[in-house]
Amino acid sequence: QTETPKLLPDFKVRLLADAATGQLVEVRFGQRSLGNGPQAFQLLQQTIKEQIAGSPYADEVEIEIDADFDLNYEHVISAVSACTGEISESSDGSKPKISRFVEKIKFAPPRQSQRAAAGG
Repeated sequence: QTETPKLLPDFKVRLLADAATGQLVEVRFGQRSLGNGPQAFQLLQQTIKEQIAGSPYADEVEIEIDADFDLNYEHVISAVSACTGEISESSDGSKPKISRFVEKIKFAPPRQSQRAAAGG
């Protein structure tokens, strides 16, 4: 039995933390830095939407979230929410529209933040 090749790649989201405070230092999508704070998660959501929205193969995509061990959990939840989809208001005032981007999200094994690993 041969495996069919994937038509969309899997994506990796990296979340870097300040080891002392657990605050988010940087969000990365692949090799691209998206900054930090709420705008980084909005940009992450927009980037994923552009990459896979409307593709008939979107249900095959898997996103791996690789977060520093010290990261405050709220930032992990924000990343999961941004990757999963979006809720948009309907133009006629009825129920909001839910758009799903990705069904499969996995987590990389926890890793020490780079600052903690360096002894800082």
